[in-house]
Amino acid sequence: MDLAAQTFNRMASSEASMDHGTVRLTCGVLLGVEVLLDLLRPFHAELKLELSTSDALEDIAKLQSDIAIILS
Repeated sequence: MDLAAQTFNRMASSEASMDHGTVRLTCGVLLGVEVLLDLLRPFHAELKLELSTSDALEDIAKLQSDIAIILS
């Protein structure tokens, strides 16, 4: 548990460089298409973003995403 807390603290601080890899983002269709596409375009070149859109809550729960945005 202590190791997990230390890892979290390091990653949450500026000690860790998180400027490469893949981030999977899941959200509703309207939010993804109308809002997030334009906001996510200027992201760091080394960061790959996978955007998955669905309006069904069941689909969002089944997908393995790093971030899920649900508007209710």
